[in-house]
Amino acid sequence: MCNIRLIISTVLLCKPILVAYVSHSELTIHYTLRKWLLFCCVPMLIGASGWTPSEGQFLGSVVAQWIDAEGDHHKMRLLNDFGFTDFKGKTWQVPKGVLIDDSSIPKALWVQVGSPLTGPYREAVVLHNYYCNYKKEPWFLVHRMFYEACLTAGLPEVKAKLLFAGVFATSQRWLPVYGKSGISATTLTFQGYQLSNVSISEVEFKEAEEWIEMKNPSLDEIVIRLHCLIKAKKEKRLFKPNDLNNAVSSN
Repeated sequence: MCNIRLIISTVLLCKPILVAYVSHSELTIHYTLRKWLLFCCVPMLIGASGWTPSEGQFLGSVVAQWIDAEGDHHKMRLLNDFGFTDFKGKTWQVPKGVLIDDSSIPKALWVQVGSPLTGPYREAVVLHNYYCNYKKEPWFLVHRMFYEACLTAGLPEVKAKLLFAGVFATSQRWLPVYGKSGISATTLTFQGYQLSNVSISEVEFKEAEEWIEMKNPSLDEIVIRLHCLIKAKKEKRLFKPNDLNNAVSSN
């Protein structure tokens, strides 16, 4: 019964993740499906951790200017380029000039792991906030990169997993939407992102926190448990890149 429940949970979980990842690169759909089956689905079915930890590397350092009220430290502008090479060798770049805030990190975790923009995982927050805002990569990979960046920043494994659980259960998700731009159009074009707001009850997340601290489960086990508890609600209007560009230019 346990194995059947695990298989069902894995199928339900991987469907949106596969769609999220595949839709960003239609030309490599077969390669992408195969990669995700190996990287995500198969390890969960056999009870493995999903990947072997290696080492990440920050590219440069975070140099920023606070732009909110003095002493608040909730919003800043990046003054130099910053990047990160994850455990798989993928490079994540954040350009100078972008606005960074702490909105992508659940406040419930600030007491345990520190304030996002002044705490020990500041570099990871810069990366996560930028990619959550600009949506240049699939949401699931962004959260996983955040976890690896937290480890690279020196956070203990359990605290990094608590942060991963927090963003997985509360951060907004996005899926690219393609459609015809006109009645006579024959090809599909990018229309924008379908956003989904996810949430979890305080009681259930607190129980998940205690479970993580006590058992130190794998990321796959965390994902499966939280996936069954969170609620998702799609927004009615598609998010388009110009929406963010207009918001940034007005600040």
